[in-house]
Amino acid sequence: MHALLIEAARRTAGVRPTPEPYVYQRALSDFYVEYELFASIEKPSDRIPILSALHESIQDAFNEHGVQIMSPHFLGQPDHAVVVPKTQWYASPASPGAQASSVRGG
Repeated sequence: MHALLIEAARRTAGVRPTPEPYVYQRALSDFYVEYELFASIEKPSDRIPILSALHESIQDAFNEHGVQIMSPHFLGQPDHAVVVPKTQWYASPASPGAQASSVRGG
């Protein structure tokens, strides 16, 4: 989890490479582990769009590595992993130009 979160931060435009992003494991709750990612951003005034792009990068990194993001309200494990193959990321009605943030990194 730590490596995937850090990878996502490194991919996100607007996140500074130094100081290096890092992760703390904040809690071992009843049904999940709680992680917190720390990263510096280049322009504090762009915090909201950078955070949105970072969340997108986290989803993409986890999905690419076959890691399902679970909810604390998780009730049952499906028979197969719930991830979207990269080839389906822009299936209709989505399109490559429909990315939500202009600060998102490649």
